[in-house]
Amino acid sequence: MPIFQARLSSVDTNGLNAPSFNADYICRYKGSLIGKHFKSLAQVMPFLVYDLVPRKVLDGWTCIGALVVLLWHTEIQDTEEYLVCIIKCSAKHE
Repeated sequence: MPIFQARLSSVDTNGLNAPSFNADYICRYKGSLIGKHFKSLAQVMPFLVYDLVPRKVLDGWTCIGALVVLLWHTEIQDTEEYLVCIIKCSAKHE
């Protein structure tokens, strides 16, 4: 946990669609986080845990991160194109 927390504290959120991470809060309340925390963590988790978890877990987080970017849209311009993109992304990570 200390390695994860240190890495989380050092994340530069410029360019992410995420608020700044409060590593102390996230690590302290890890069992009680809400959707915005998951959305933010999913985007960076593979970079934080790449050498801390088994390869299958890392692959899972990589897939989750890719899907979160696609699923957390507030407006979808072309639903058909959007669904095709989601299906391609999920198939690529199987």
